[in-house]
Amino acid sequence: MSDHQNPRSPKIFAPVGVVCPQCTSPMVLRVSRQGPTPGVHFFGCVKFPVCYGTRSIEDVKG
Repeated sequence: MSDHQNPRSPKIFAPVGVVCPQCTSPMVLRVSRQGPTPGVHFFGCVKFPVCYGTRSIEDVKG
């Protein structure tokens, strides 16, 4: 495998009971790559790009 071909990282699921606010599917940990907060961790719906539901880490902790 060449340097530019990286395997996908394993999905880190949100704690049990934390579901997508739009479709109630499970959520996985993601990192924003662009926009106003690049590099920030958040939970995103596993059905992305069909569903764009997100939750902040702080929302899940509280």
